[in-house]
Amino acid sequence: MFEYRTQIRMRNTDATGHLFFSEQFNLALEAFEEFLTSVNRDVGHLLNQIEMPIVHAEADYKKPLQLRDLLKIKLGINRLGNTSFSISYFLFNLKTQEEVGSVVIVHVCTDSITKKSISLPLQLRECLERHLWEKDSLNAAVKEE
Repeated sequence: MFEYRTQIRMRNTDATGHLFFSEQFNLALEAFEEFLTSVNRDVGHLLNQIEMPIVHAEADYKKPLQLRDLLKIKLGINRLGNTSFSISYFLFNLKTQEEVGSVVIVHVCTDSITKKSISLPLQLRECLERHLWEKDSLNAAVKEE
């Protein structure tokens, strides 16, 4: 399991000062970028060879977050296919330790030139496999909070 911590900034909020619903996706992608950097220092080289467009995304907004709230995001791979993978993100308010939201994003690997789907590169597959969650361990990881 990978954890990323951040803070709700003004750019993440709506006119009422609460987290704008679509910002959950931006925060999840920020966590994914940190995850990639943590498992592969040369992530730029990898991304020059392949692309990982998002083909599906969903989010649940469970409790409000406000400007300056501290946030912990738990990230894990919940499905690893031949050409695609799915990541689950669970967002927690660090002050209250409550789960405040969740995100699931599915990426497909494509060749950066042909734009056709390709098998996950071995280097990426190995990184993702180390963070693969079984259904039971996924539920347990969330309930740890």
